[in-house]
Amino acid sequence: MGIDTPPPVNGDFVNEGTFLAMPPCFPGVSLPPPADETRAHRLFCSASGRDLFAATCGPVPHLLQFRPKGTYGYALDLGTPPGATEITALLSRTMPDGEMLLVACTGAEGATIHRSYTACLGHGIQEWHVELRPFRQVLALPVASIDGMVESGTRLFAWGEGTGFFLSRNGAELVLEKTVPIGEVHAVLKIDGADHLLSREWEVMPILWDRMETGPVQKLSIPASTPQVLRAFPGGFVFADEEGRVFDWSDGVFSERGRIPLAPVHALCRLRDGRIFASAGPEIAHWYVIGREVGWARDLGVPVSTLTTRRYGLQFSNLLVGADGEILAAEDDRNGHLWIYFPPLNQ
Repeated sequence: MGIDTPPPVNGDFVNEGTFLAMPPCFPGVSLPPPADETRAHRLFCSASGRDLFAATCGPVPHLLQFRPKGTYGYALDLGTPPGATEITALLSRTMPDGEMLLVACTGAEGATIHRSYTACLGHGIQEWHVELRPFRQVLALPVASIDGMVESGTRLFAWGEGTGFFLSRNGAELVLEKTVPIGEVHAVLKIDGADHLLSREWEVMPILWDRMETGPVQKLSIPASTPQVLRAFPGGFVFADEEGRVFDWSDGVFSERGRIPLAPVHALCRLRDGRIFASAGPEIAHWYVIGREVGWARDLGVPVSTLTTRRYGLQFSNLLVGADGEILAAEDDRNGHLWIYFPPLNQ
């Protein structure tokens, strides 16, 4: 990249854009889970787009439902699927009786999928009337863990440990239809409106839903590099390697975008305008942005939220881009919050 010496570390707090930290409860009304059970590791969006779900890790995992917009601004603890030691994937679908959740879990007996429903959140003063519906196991799969799930119509595809599973819905139940070998998968990409699997060997293969198999393999022209973290977006993906180099594959074009001087890179995402934001660094992580020019990523400092209560963001494990261009961040810390970052306009 033409730069040998990394820039100095920014010792200040982020003062570009605005951070808001949402606690994992409804302050003054409900209590959050125990502090060592609220490290948020994964984020999932609901089918309706109204809610965000955070899967926590710790002695007991929890599924938290956030509704950050409008007059809500609070979270509910939906609980823990029976026997789960980790929540690994989630799908939601709008049904006549509510928004149904399919939650993939890891436990002592292997990978399972549980069914539940989102909480019907009222306005803040009505929060304590919410009835939480229990989790119920609907399927067990012959692997230790499920890494992800995607659906099309009445069919689902789940994968883990190099194996793919085609599932079908039978009312509220799931039926295993077919098992296929697929190798290790990074993510699912939307290419020309179709679902494709991205393998760890940088191969892309379409999911052929009607035939319940994967299609012809296409090898991507990407140098051999091991991703430390990868995030898919509509039309492509972005990833960082162990040296902090950040790469972008978009609409069939691969490019090196920049480099983050602090390691490790914990999470990153790409906005629609092409900017890449990332959280990186040991112990106290820093917030980085990569713009149009290739070079060292710009260190924005340490995240801090001064709205409602003051909180410092020291570690983040997952970033998602919201519907309005905001960045949703899972805090990997005791009493972990959902952070929302409103980036400045791209000048």
